[in-house]
Amino acid sequence: MTQAPPTLLMRALGRRMRYTYLQPCQPRPATLSTQLVGEITGENRAVLEELGVAAEISTAGGAPSPVTATLPSGDTIQGDHAVSRYICSQHAPALCGAGDALVAADVDQYLAAAANHADAPPDELQPLLTHLDARLATRTFLAGHSLTLADVAMWALFSQEKASLEARASREEQPRYPHAARWLRSMWARKGFVRAAALCQGGDAAASV
Repeated sequence: MTQAPPTLLMRALGRRMRYTYLQPCQPRPATLSTQLVGEITGENRAVLEELGVAAEISTAGGAPSPVTATLPSGDTIQGDHAVSRYICSQHAPALCGAGDALVAADVDQYLAAAANHADAPPDELQPLLTHLDARLATRTFLAGHSLTLADVAMWALFSQEKASLEARASREEQPRYPHAARWLRSMWARKGFVRAAALCQGGDAAASV
């Protein structure tokens, strides 16, 4: 039997190896080995939906309580930002800025801002919205060059402002927050965020986006 010349054989193998390497891998559905109990926020839902992670969720009876994650070890983590950070650390560390100190610091700043403004009335959100608009003038995302927890937390905080921002933009010749409005629309274009909002609002949110 005639053997193929080494050069031709290597070329054929090279083509086959490149073809195999470029095939998209099928992600396995991930499961969070943690039980979430309490008031699951839009931020928590968005993280789970964006990452495609299934979690055991139990809404606490009686008055709403902060979300608490119970780990297999028995340890607990309380608070929506802390729980979101833990989920990301287990399944997508890049969302926390892992490996980039500047991005990680930016993520921390926006998580702190979200926590500080969680119960703020709309008027008190205007300075933060002004800051977001200025920062997003030359950016697609708030921290780094891809989606992070900074975007998730700010989306959850300002998601209720979507309609008012778009209405204001349609009325004004020079919208006051054009970059923030554009960023918010891009966040709402993400299927994980739409699903998260629908889950938080009983399935009605997706129709309004």
